[in-house]
Amino acid sequence: MIAEGRKVGAMFKSWKWWPNTLMAHKLVKFANERFSIDTGKCNAVLFHALYEEGKNVSNLDVLLDIGKYNLNLPESDLRACLESSEEEQAIRNEIMIGQRNHSFSGVPFFILNVEGGSGDPYTLSGAQSSDTFLRIFQILTQY
Repeated sequence: MIAEGRKVGAMFKSWKWWPNTLMAHKLVKFANERFSIDTGKCNAVLFHALYEEGKNVSNLDVLLDIGKYNLNLPESDLRACLESSEEEQAIRNEIMIGQRNHSFSGVPFFILNVEGGSGDPYTLSGAQSSDTFLRIFQILTQY
């Protein structure tokens, strides 16, 4: 994964943790549903914190700082969300549905299809080269 990431600019300068990402998933869901912040932006901020800054994104205080300073989220509302078990089952259910529907067991996992397409999507599990994505994008643009 590191070698493929470095080819496209993800240097993995300070990867120190293999975190439990449940609270990070909660942050992404909270930011998207309550403040319409794009999940891609949230994930990019979390990935940067984890892989480039060496932060533990399973730590409450780290996530509060990320939410407050990188995503401009209100700290008290974010804290309430992260400390609550309310969203945890919903997130676990989303993960289980994805695993069942697409037979994945790890992350990253990608589902690629033409918007509004009716064909079977392409699925990729694990780190992939940019060439792999390019080939799939080229195939999808033919539809």
